[in-house]
Amino acid sequence: MNKPFTVLITGTSKGLGYDLVRIFLKKHPQAIIYATSREIPTKAAERWNQIDKNNAVRCKLLEVRSDDSIYNVIKELTNENVKLNYLINNAGVCIAEDG
Repeated sequence: MNKPFTVLITGTSKGLGYDLVRIFLKKHPQAIIYATSREIPTKAAERWNQIDKNNAVRCKLLEVRSDDSIYNVIKELTNENVKLNYLINNAGVCIAEDG
């Protein structure tokens, strides 16, 4: 049996991030997945619990445009003594320069 691992995936509200969580749940049901989204964490958790039979997904609120939000997630994970094996930074911000 594979050793469980921990992964943090940003931008899991929809699209690629959402699908990445679903893929990890299917292929690695023993993984602990920290799914970050702009949704209220309890709302996101309710959605994931419908497909996550092992309660592997932990939801964190993250707004990638906010340094405070990023630091809060880091602080929460540190306080929970979480050791990440993988970080998938799917969330991003595009800042167009006038030119």
